[in-house]
Amino acid sequence: MCCDWSVTRLRGTLTVFALVAAGCSSTTVQLAQEPEVPTTISSTTTTSEVAATEKTPTTLPETTTVTEPTEESVVDCTTVTDFTDTAANAQWIVVNDNVMGGRSLGDRTFTDDTMVFSGSINTDGGGFASLRLPLEPDLMATADRMVFRARSDGRSYVVTFDDSVDRFDRRVSYRAPIEFEATGEWETATVMLDDLFAASFGVPVEAEPFRKDLATRMGIMLSDGVDGAFTLELDSIELCG
Repeated sequence: MCCDWSVTRLRGTLTVFALVAAGCSSTTVQLAQEPEVPTTISSTTTTSEVAATEKTPTTLPETTTVTEPTEESVVDCTTVTDFTDTAANAQWIVVNDNVMGGRSLGDRTFTDDTMVFSGSINTDGGGFASLRLPLEPDLMATADRMVFRARSDGRSYVVTFDDSVDRFDRRVSYRAPIEFEATGEWETATVMLDDLFAASFGVPVEAEPFRKDLATRMGIMLSDGVDGAFTLELDSIELCG
């Protein structure tokens, strides 16, 4: 009977140990399966504030950028004429179509430091009037454009150039339109020297490019094929580059 009581007591003790061991094992498994807790956010910052901070770009203070002029952006201009020098004005000569039997009229007058080129075109037997001005050696060597300040009547004037290259079989000049946008108002018109095309007696021809370093003369011409009076008033002519 004593042995039976001891066995019973021993069994009870083993049962308690078994239950404790099972509980420890269960707790260990539960701890192993717990997901990793993210880093705790400060109590003063909410999750939505953190998300907003991550998505919103930082606004930089406005700044003012000052662009310094570069060497390429600087344009240097030389005055060909501003019509204030009487001796220089006298170098402009008139060449009209009467040299080939035409009947157009054209001349220049100087007043108030401007030059007025005016006359009348007659397309019967010719059809052009022009002025010519000799140029100093190397005056155009570094230029890439010619700039006119003038008041136009709306007709299609052109600028012409000659160089000293000997082309033997023909006389070639180089020209481009002077494109004025308004009529009867002072404005500036620019002719890019790269836009010049070769012509012989007014007819476009194939020829080597204009040698601006060998330029000898420039001119202003009207030969638009329209009969009637014309007037072009010029205030200045410049070469720029």
